[in-house]
Amino acid sequence: MTDTDMRVDTAEYREELDYPISYAKEDWVPFHPVQGGAGGTLRPGQENRFIDITVRLISDLYDAGVRPIDLLAADDPPYAVWDLPKEAAPARIRLALEHLAEPADSLDICRFTYVG
Repeated sequence: MTDTDMRVDTAEYREELDYPISYAKEDWVPFHPVQGGAGGTLRPGQENRFIDITVRLISDLYDAGVRPIDLLAADDPPYAVWDLPKEAAPARIRLALEHLAEPADSLDICRFTYVG
């Protein structure tokens, strides 16, 4: 899917992609900044593409070395990287987003970290 198909602001998209990459190199990134950033790139009238652009951003994060993680109750290690191929991780997130009862529940989908 191209920028034109999704009608995103390309400069804004690049900024929203760069921010979680930098953040993930320093700390775990909660889901909501990624999701919120994706929404900020949509042009007016494209709100129905919100899940599509969120998944696209996550796919691009994957290409940049950022992976979804689940936090663990243990301290060593404190998280588990999703051991999924590139196509499967965004698909799992899309499915979770499509079945949310409340938008705020997206916080429980995952966090992200940089693995290189």
